[in-house]
Amino acid sequence: MQLRLCLFFLSLCLLPSLSASAAGAPRAVQPPATTPSTPASSTTTPSETNFTFQYSNDSDGVTSRGMKMTDANTGRPLTYTFYYTRLGQKFQPDITEKTLVFKWVRPLAKEANLTVWGGYLKNDLRSFVPGAVMYDKSVSDTQHVWLSAGRESIGTIPANRQGLFRRSVSSAYQWKTAPGAYLSVNADHWFYSDQNREQQYQLSYKKQLSSRFDLSAVYSYHDAKFESPGIYWVPQQEQTFSIAPRYSMPLGDGTLSLTLQKALWAKNKDGSLTHHEVDINYHSGHFTTGFHFLRDGDYNSRNYTLDYRLFL
Repeated sequence: MQLRLCLFFLSLCLLPSLSASAAGAPRAVQPPATTPSTPASSTTTPSETNFTFQYSNDSDGVTSRGMKMTDANTGRPLTYTFYYTRLGQKFQPDITEKTLVFKWVRPLAKEANLTVWGGYLKNDLRSFVPGAVMYDKSVSDTQHVWLSAGRESIGTIPANRQGLFRRSVSSAYQWKTAPGAYLSVNADHWFYSDQNREQQYQLSYKKQLSSRFDLSAVYSYHDAKFESPGIYWVPQQEQTFSIAPRYSMPLGDGTLSLTLQKALWAKNKDGSLTHHEVDINYHSGHFTTGFHFLRDGDYNSRNYTLDYRLFL
């Protein structure tokens, strides 16, 4: 059975194009993030730490249970994230993985930033040193660009056993075409240690239609070139055109957000396919809960999260 790609690096980088899915986690199409935070002034603010608990499973028999602790003090140039993950896979013994990653942000001249990630990963099968560097710059009041490169572990159990990893090169551009409207372009290339290659290109447009409702349209092309048999799965010649309405509403003391991403047209090298995603999130005070469901052809996954913000 071919297994979906599972990477540890899913939430380290500010560019969603750098992100990759954890076991069972969604491969969602997202526009680039907003301008990365820069160190604040000397004003004293409460120390903030985020705790995220996650469980996911998919139709390939991959499960992931984990905890993430993040230093969320964006006013500091150096922050950290610690991951503890239990990864399971059908017909394979579970493995435990621990990862510590540091993030350093240095503001540059002319509204630019340099961001560097580095850390250490250790599980029952191997150790690995991930890393990434990103340069981002505000070209104007309405335009922003990102350029990045990094190396990432491949988190399926067979890939860990063989010590596989991949390098990435990514770029993104975002243009605020009007108040509440954004046009985004992403280009991503991945180079695997077993000589395989992958690339993805995305074009998206998002419009805020009201304080509660926004609508996105996304075109994506995703392909891979195999020089050797892969023990992971990536799309080949996959093209999708999707719309994604999102509605937010007050509920109790918090806010409920519902998103449905539906492919109006989708195909790959084998023909047409079904692709849709559902996101449900609820935020109240220091707590946020989330559920994500993905169906892509004959593959499906479910991801559950609970996030708590602690102020000291």
